[in-house]
Amino acid sequence: MKIEPTAGKILIKRSEPERKSGGIIIPETAQEKSSKGAVHAVGPFQKDKEHAIKTGDTVFFAKWGGTEIKDDNDDVFIIINVDEILGIERK
Repeated sequence: MKIEPTAGKILIKRSEPERKSGGIIIPETAQEKSSKGAVHAVGPFQKDKEHAIKTGDTVFFAKWGGTEIKDDNDDVFIIINVDEILGIERK
């Protein structure tokens, strides 16, 4: 299954949360979700609007923003409105 975002939406693969050493194991359901991810696809934009976000960028978004979906490989993606992107990581 190939997921293509519709107009004004972005498909993001959420980054794994940072692991901290210390020996305490926290169940996955209790771990904090990452608010950072890699852009896998960008939907079309209106002709009069352009955005700096492109495939391959690393972006920041609200932890509970967007809608989670799984592909055939059980990889979890988020579809989010472009206006919900808080920032782009530049190196």
